[in-house]
Amino acid sequence: SPGMLHPYALAQRAWKKRMYLAVFPGSLGAAGGILALNREGCEHVEARLRLRASVLPNGIDASEYAGADPDMFRRAHPRLGSAPFVLFIGRLHPIKGVDLLVRSYAIARGHGLQHELVIVGPEDGGGDAARRAAAETGGDTRGHVVGPAVGAVKRSALAACSGLVRRPRC
Repeated sequence: SPGMLHPYALAQRAWKKRMYLAVFPGSLGAAGGILALNREGCEHVEARLRLRASVLPNGIDASEYAGADPDMFRRAHPRLGSAPFVLFIGRLHPIKGVDLLVRSYAIARGHGLQHELVIVGPEDGGGDAARRAAAETGGDTRGHVVGPAVGAVKRSALAACSGLVRRPRC
């Protein structure tokens, strides 16, 4: 990812990054360019790798979310009721750290967090670890693993939630 060429990212585990940067440019072969998510990312690619970079436009049309009905998601998951919730949305893969999210959520609940945790996404090998973490922390009734959501239901979940949670980048 071009963001990994940001000076801050390069300073983290610097010896690994130096090794990576020594090998990576050669592996690009005859690539015509690199796509970045913003102009800053392009500048880092061009400066560090000496390759042409272009901004990849945002693939989300924000207007699709403007009219989302938050009640649709709640109707689909009545156990949630009217409680406020934070939302993880993504595939349940071990690399996503959903089990760590569940454990962290249990700690936050112990410190007074009133929000529910809703986990939305397709099973991809990490769901069992998340369910084990919920059982071990007693959070099974507070965490809702609801499976995948697409289209209007996904937009509704995003409209209904109080906030999003995600795995921090390392």
